[in-house]
Amino acid sequence: MARDPQLNPTAYFEAAMSILRSEGYEGLTIQAMCERLGVTKGSFYHHFEGMGGFVVGLMEFWEAEQTTDLFDAAEAEVSSLDRSRLILTASLELDHEAERSIRVWSTTNDRVATTLRRVDTAREERVRRIWESDGLDSESARVAAKMGLAILIGYQNSSTGFDLSDLEDSLATMTEAFRSRIRARRSGARTDPAGD
Repeated sequence: MARDPQLNPTAYFEAAMSILRSEGYEGLTIQAMCERLGVTKGSFYHHFEGMGGFVVGLMEFWEAEQTTDLFDAAEAEVSSLDRSRLILTASLELDHEAERSIRVWSTTNDRVATTLRRVDTAREERVRRIWESDGLDSESARVAAKMGLAILIGYQNSSTGFDLSDLEDSLATMTEAFRSRIRARRSGARTDPAGD
């Protein structure tokens, strides 16, 4: 197998995500990635010192692609409704199969567990801030963020299989319930100047 001169670390991260998606973390080996990319193990070691360093890079890649970049885009929106819609869409477009494998992997790998905790905390905190900026009170925003994350994780880990339309319906129903609170609060504020 000839080494592709265009190959870079991102190609390995993408191959790893594909393996996590289809085979779970147990299938994620240097050999499996090299076979998918059509290269030798020497190519892997040209980019990474070993599997430990690779896992750190993979987790940074996943965190940026599936959390940081998505929320940065959502928070750049001026309209609160657009921010909420972007977060809902991003939640549905996550790489759920790979993420499910990452959640299982985190039970056996401390590096993965550390990143997963950071990702879950960041998602919850950033959703909370978006809800607050939309007009929810602090406690309701905290609850909405926790509920959204719990729904997402629950569907990803469902033993009956993952159904994207069920996740979409559940998140949309929850979102609408909290948006109704915001509308009621705004309506009350307009009609009662002494109100909350």
